[in-house]
Amino acid sequence: MNALPLTWARAANGERPSAEELAVAFRCALQAHPELIGVRVHEHWIRQNYPLFCASLRVEWPPPYKDFLYELEKVMPRKRHDSRCKTAGCVRYGKRETYITYRVPHPNEAMVVLSERKRT
Repeated sequence: MNALPLTWARAANGERPSAEELAVAFRCALQAHPELIGVRVHEHWIRQNYPLFCASLRVEWPPPYKDFLYELEKVMPRKRHDSRCKTAGCVRYGKRETYITYRVPHPNEAMVVLSERKRT
């Protein structure tokens, strides 16, 4: 509870939020929609919507995207997917495709992760 007034004071004085604060806010924004709990969000979608998300929070100079992703993987489980097109008629036949998804955790699960991080 004591962190809220500090966050508001920083925002009022024009201080930029950290990548960690933005990652937690992003996770909370997704968790606000119950139909997204447990869904894996593609990194491409996150990259596309990162500027819009920051603008919605009135963050004029957001932290670099790579820093945001580094913090996001701490609050949302990440998984790397590797796949190959195995169909002979496929345009990308034999080509490897790699992408990363982030799972939207249940709010209770997220609280356990945060409490463990604070202990260490």
